[in-house]
Amino acid sequence: MKKKTTKTPTPFPLFESGQIWQMGDTTLEMGLVGKRLVHYKLYKAQAKRPPTQLLGKEALEKFLVERGAILVPAVPVPVVPARKAAPPRRAAARPTAAKAN
Repeated sequence: MKKKTTKTPTPFPLFESGQIWQMGDTTLEMGLVGKRLVHYKLYKAQAKRPPTQLLGKEALEKFLVERGAILVPAVPVPVVPARKAAPPRRAAARPTAAKAN
């Protein structure tokens, strides 16, 4: 008798603001992530300004799994050192006029 092995599903990554999911020529960018709902933008082949859409987390997860979405790794933002503040300028010395009596 053969043993049935059950395959444990890999955990789906938690949704976070700013995540980018790639599905072929379509890109999904996460906006605000709430307790149950997610605001996202779905870019299809060079769309300039797609509308923001709202969907439940479970439904969005199902959508991403069906489409075979891949989470794009976050690109680290380079840290630019802050410039030192310039010392405050002093007012130029004004010549004082002699007081006439």
